[in-house]
Amino acid sequence: MTEGVLGTVASYTTSNAVWKALEQKFSSQSKARLLQLKSQLSNATKGNQSISDYIDKLKVVCDSLAVVGHTVSDLDLVVSVS
Repeated sequence: MTEGVLGTVASYTTSNAVWKALEQKFSSQSKARLLQLKSQLSNATKGNQSISDYIDKLKVVCDSLAVVGHTVSDLDLVVSVS
């Protein structure tokens, strides 16, 4: 555990309180990451990339969104590709 995280939870006496403190500390970072990924998906352009590289790039963003708990629907993906 890093010193910053330890400092956040050191005063709590129950695992539930520690969990809630950690959730609160990191939830804003998760929301920021979600917004960043959504922006990447909506602003993605093919440019000079091959279609294969472009689709791979979109897949990485979609997979990252799934990791943070936001799956991308097929329709959203089609809209991003067009």
